[in-house]
Amino acid sequence: MVLVKEFGFQGQICPYPMVNAMKKIEEYINKMKSGEITEEEVRLSFLVDHMPAADSVPEEIEKRGYGGFRVMKAKGKPLWRIDVQLVRSKIVGD
Repeated sequence: MVLVKEFGFQGQICPYPMVNAMKKIEEYINKMKSGEITEEEVRLSFLVDHMPAADSVPEEIEKRGYGGFRVMKAKGKPLWRIDVQLVRSKIVGD
């Protein structure tokens, strides 16, 4: 099973989207480690409309080694979606 969550950080300027995204990732990692979340995979999506956040969030995800991610830009809009994949076996070592 996969748990999917989306968080909107529109209207926030750096560093707030990055800080808030890292807090959410850490929250879900802790929930997976504690057993509160039992799904094998968690997919978190962060919506940002501040262009520097479209760079800083993925850079921080990569720096911390949190898992696979991708960045997509909405066609014709200043809106980016950053998807992060957290896999239980990589986090808790099952």
